[in-house]
Amino acid sequence: MVNLGIDESNHGRIPEFYVGVNSENVNDILESNIKLEKKRGRITPNEIIGKRDFRFIRIEKDLIDDFGFNGSRIIAYSEFLIAYPHTKTLFIDGEFSDNSISKLEKIVGSIRMPEIEAIPKGDEKILLLNIADGIANFLYRSYQKECFKKYKEKEISIELERYYKHQLLLNP
Repeated sequence: MVNLGIDESNHGRIPEFYVGVNSENVNDILESNIKLEKKRGRITPNEIIGKRDFRFIRIEKDLIDDFGFNGSRIIAYSEFLIAYPHTKTLFIDGEFSDNSISKLEKIVGSIRMPEIEAIPKGDEKILLLNIADGIANFLYRSYQKECFKKYKEKEISIELERYYKHQLLLNP
C-alpha cells in the first residue's frame, strides 16, 4: 500500500497542473515541526523526486467550462486513484469537503477508497505534498518549453467519457 500526495499549480489559472506523488516511506507523510520551504527556481522533478514516483494531469479550459473548478478537481483525483489503485491514504493540499469526497466515491465506484487527509497549507507541513507542489510549479512554468517534453510520459490522459455520465453530479 502506498500513500499519495496531490497538489495543484496555479489554482484558477489555465492550464492547471495536478501532480500526484506516491511513496511507501512513512517519513514522507509525517507532519514537519518546521515550515517546509517551497521548491522553486531551476529545480527539476528529477532533482526532488528521489525514489518516489509521480504522475500529472493537465486541466485545460474546456474541462473547467464543462465541469467547473471543483468538478475538474474531483476528476483529477479520481484519475490519480485509478492510476494508483493501491493507495492507502490520499493526502490533499488544501480543503476538500465531505460533499466532494462523497462525489469522488460515487465516481470511482469499485475502486477501494483510501483514507483522505485534506490539509490546509499541507505543502508546508507534509514532505509528500511539498514535493508535489514543487513538481506542479515546475510543470506550470515549463509546459511550453523544451524541458517539459522530458516529463510528457508522466502525464495521465483523462478518459472524459467516464465523467460525462456524472456531469450533473460534478457541476457546481
